[in-house]
Amino acid sequence: ERERERERDSAIGWDAMSGEDGDDLGDKYSISFSPQYWIKFRKSRGAYDFGLDVSPTAEERPVKLVLKPFGEQWRKKRWWSKVELYPFERDVRVYTRKVDYGPLNLKLVADHCIGTMRSGVHWRVGTNFLQGGSKQKLKYPLYSDEDLQADLNMHWNAEIAMPNMEGGITGAGGQVEIATGHCHLDVPKIDAKIRFMPRPRGSADKGTSTSLSDGAKEKERVRSPDSRTHVVQKDEWLSSIARRYGMSTEKLRSLNAKEIGEDDLIFPGQKLSIK
Repeated sequence: ERERERERDSAIGWDAMSGEDGDDLGDKYSISFSPQYWIKFRKSRGAYDFGLDVSPTAEERPVKLVLKPFGEQWRKKRWWSKVELYPFERDVRVYTRKVDYGPLNLKLVADHCIGTMRSGVHWRVGTNFLQGGSKQKLKYPLYSDEDLQADLNMHWNAEIAMPNMEGGITGAGGQVEIATGHCHLDVPKIDAKIRFMPRPRGSADKGTSTSLSDGAKEKERVRSPDSRTHVVQKDEWLSSIARRYGMSTEKLRSLNAKEIGEDDLIFPGQKLSIK
């Protein structure tokens, strides 16, 4: 009887080590690359940011109009964060801002279909730990000047479990179990975002000379309370500020995670940490 137990324990340990538990390595380590491709156009005007999203590969809702608060509207933390209009489906969605309740946050989405005159409200509860989770975005700047800024973004998700090994010794013998872990990578979306930069107003609009305007900008920049912050100026973007201080856009974004709006929205007069 003891010999049979020893053979059984040895077989269990060998099966775990060799991965013969019904799962192939191909099932545990995989990459899924079948993204939807989107082209996004953005233009800010006054207190709002207007957008048009078009996808040649999306089977559902291939065209979307987007409206977001911008500048002072974003700073005042209005209750809504985004409005989406799907013209082909005649559907409108309104997204609220995230409301924090301790370690949890709540976000509501109101939906109204103009064609069927049906409405609904959906809710989403998340946590404030590890914000962003496994959803990541790689951003690559394509072009930037005073009139236009273009970026290429690849969105990807990761589900990872590291390998581990455990064992034990009993009266019947030793046992070793190895879990090979798993890693699944998914690339659901790739988009090119084109933002048309706002034109600076001329001297006739403000009733002052251009030199005075430039001087006021420089004075406002000097008013930054210390060398650890930067006061955002007109026509500045996250990538240009990062280059100015010799850091990556990702690092600047992480230093100001609670200050930067969705899609890296910043506005004149906003203070960003640079250290």
